[in-house]
Amino acid sequence: MSIINRFTKSIEIVDYRGYRQFERSEGNLSPIKEYFLNKNRQHFWYNPSRLNRIQITDHALQRWNERVGPSTDKDSLEQIINALFFQLRCVEFISEDMGVIDDDIVFTFYQMNDSIVISTFYGRKSLNFILTKIAELRKLNKYIPIKIDLSIPSDVLESQLSPPLPSETMVFKGSWTKYYIEKYIAHGSSVLFVHMLSGEKCGNVIAVDVSLPPCRRLSKSLLRALHLMGYSDYVYQHIEHFKGEQLQKYLQKIQLQFPA
Repeated sequence: MSIINRFTKSIEIVDYRGYRQFERSEGNLSPIKEYFLNKNRQHFWYNPSRLNRIQITDHALQRWNERVGPSTDKDSLEQIINALFFQLRCVEFISEDMGVIDDDIVFTFYQMNDSIVISTFYGRKSLNFILTKIAELRKLNKYIPIKIDLSIPSDVLESQLSPPLPSETMVFKGSWTKYYIEKYIAHGSSVLFVHMLSGEKCGNVIAVDVSLPPCRRLSKSLLRALHLMGYSDYVYQHIEHFKGEQLQKYLQKIQLQFPA
């Protein structure tokens, strides 16, 4: 048994994907860390096999630039939304004509042949609390006309971050918790965002910068996942830091069993 296997737990890998088209070096990961402070990125298990594309109407693009931000063009926005739906699977359909991205960006849609067409964006729940009740308001609006101002100041819109696209993802199960890992690259080093999908800490997100010395105790299951993703040196440093005494005893035991 290897040292790392001795101090970690076996896991069940549910899904693993690499995205070369998203692989780029971010200049600064602070905005992504801030993005995930208030958002829990889920990973939905729907079957998009009957769909080939998500389209954005001109009206939806206009509303994105007025209510969601940052401002963009139609081709770029469609590329992001399609990646979020088909690759990352973090788009949730909350009704037959309404969806939400990262439990934040609310939109309406309709299906046309093999495409989903996004007809408008209402905005971000993180910027407009009223959107947390949008489904109820739409039902009420059928009987009582209600006009709500959903516009956001342009300086606030331009400070927003588009839903980030990682270069690598893994979904796996430990003994009690289901995890979703996203990898981003900054200045040539990797930073991993770990989303807890179940268990006592469901909804929590932690950032692991594998270029820095370990400073946070991680679960044995998560350490095994990092090892399998190629970060064995970081995992060994973590074991040395948090399990130093047990590691030395284990190494001494091995040395007695297999003397030089």
